[in-house]
Amino acid sequence: MDALSRTRLPKTSIERGRFSILERITEHRNVLHVGCADVGLLDERLASGDLLHLRLLKSARSVVGIDIDPAAIATMRAFGIDNLIVADVCKAGWESSVADRPVDVVIVPEVLEHLSDPGGFLDGLAAFAFERSANAVFTVPSPFGLGVIGSLLSNVEFVHPDHNYWFSYHTVITLLEKHGWSVEQVTPYSFEDVRVVAPIIDAFRGRGPLTGFKWSARVALRTPRRLLMRWLEKRSQFFSDGLIVTAHPVPNDLASR
Repeated sequence: MDALSRTRLPKTSIERGRFSILERITEHRNVLHVGCADVGLLDERLASGDLLHLRLLKSARSVVGIDIDPAAIATMRAFGIDNLIVADVCKAGWESSVADRPVDVVIVPEVLEHLSDPGGFLDGLAAFAFERSANAVFTVPSPFGLGVIGSLLSNVEFVHPDHNYWFSYHTVITLLEKHGWSVEQVTPYSFEDVRVVAPIIDAFRGRGPLTGFKWSARVALRTPRRLLMRWLEKRSQFFSDGLIVTAHPVPNDLASR
């Protein structure tokens, strides 16, 4: 048996959510958004305005969205979103559908874990990006979030039913480097707000005769969780819900070295 790897994790900041950093990275750039439809949450996020693709349209110079689901793309078009393409990015030839579009950066948020052949997809994407001198941003789920770890105490695995993989700092870098990418930075993200004072501040914003009781109950329930998360994050920022990975493509003869 090969010796197990012991990867020293970097000290880094942790993002609260992942949309804000994607908006910063794509600001004033030409974007290809892979998996743009957010199937399963599309109607809800279109209604609330919190669909990532809508936010990218505000931050980027131009955005082209590509997704495998024709019904979801039709819904987005009916909402008034254009520059959308139906294609399977795991099949050869998808690149021709965006051959005439300017692309500076490719956004691949929460996609790799759904694919049957992520390596094959990354190979094709690396060739596409290298030809255009474009870089990429991937986001992937991590198995080390508090919700995932906590569910094991009840002998339950908390996971999206369509996911095929979990990714750690080491495994996502290894996968990318084997398939034509050089990783620039890995940033953990968390959906958990670990500020213990946050629910207390929120309590002052409530209204109604039962507000005080309701908010006191929420403070009591949330504060231990926040304290635990703060303790974990002081030991490693990679107790997180996922990872944001920036990378650039490398020539074929340098891949896997």
